[in-house]
Amino acid sequence: MTTFDRIENAVKELMGDKCRVYFEKMEKNNGKRCRAITIHEPKMGIAWSIDIDELLEDIAWGESSIEEVTLWIVNAYKIWDGLEKFKDISSLSKEAILEKVKYYFINKERNPDLLEEVPYKEVLDLTAVYKGILRKGESEGTSIVINRTVCERYSISEEELDAAAKKNTMDEGICGEPVLSFLGRRLGIPEGIDIPGMIPMWVITNPSDFYGATVMLYKDFFKDFADELESDLYILPASVHEVIAVPADKAELEQLRKTVYEVNEEEISAEEVLSDSVYRYSRNRGELFIV
Repeated sequence: MTTFDRIENAVKELMGDKCRVYFEKMEKNNGKRCRAITIHEPKMGIAWSIDIDELLEDIAWGESSIEEVTLWIVNAYKIWDGLEKFKDISSLSKEAILEKVKYYFINKERNPDLLEEVPYKEVLDLTAVYKGILRKGESEGTSIVINRTVCERYSISEEELDAAAKKNTMDEGICGEPVLSFLGRRLGIPEGIDIPGMIPMWVITNPSDFYGATVMLYKDFFKDFADELESDLYILPASVHEVIAVPADKAELEQLRKTVYEVNEEEISAEEVLSDSVYRYSRNRGELFIV
């Protein structure tokens, strides 16, 4: 009996006959696949799945036992199952879903299977998909991707979905206004101090630091920041979670392109890659565009 089988059987025993428990390959962002365990109760509108790749590694290295991993999975499910207003998605109204839906950016070329199932809109070379944030908290708390099945169930048109996402995202920035931090501060360099050969950079994300690249939708924010620096801005997609702003008069475009490519290839996980492009905010045009 494999480790998978032993965990599956142990979870089934703890959950009882009311649930279906099974292993599956689950696709995450950018086509990355993981091993997941899924628990589904007939009364639930949707099933609950969790990536267990790291848990399986812990078992392989002797850092956790099958019993410990099983209890962790069951307890995680019980916490999720008990969330207010999420125990049964069918109890949500159309209005409740539209109040909670927001954008998040993904890479279009790396997510063809997902995009066959969900409504989306294109923003430059990026793709904005819709997510319902059903409970706020760490890493956006509990959320679901809004697919066409959900839209059909609640009679939500793509126009209604997009209008709601635009309002909610722009009003709250997915959890608040954009957060700006000077990258040099991590090296002990005060903001405003010029170091020969060093390009000043600022990290921009949302307060949750989760799918914060949607700050690229905030034209007024970039206008104010560009005016403060008295320069156009290059915007680097550091990941799906954050972008980096660089004064355009202090950087070479080709070097920035090389940096973005190298970071995507070597420094961040495949599922967090957003784009290999570099963007520019023009003070004269008042907009972002690919360069």
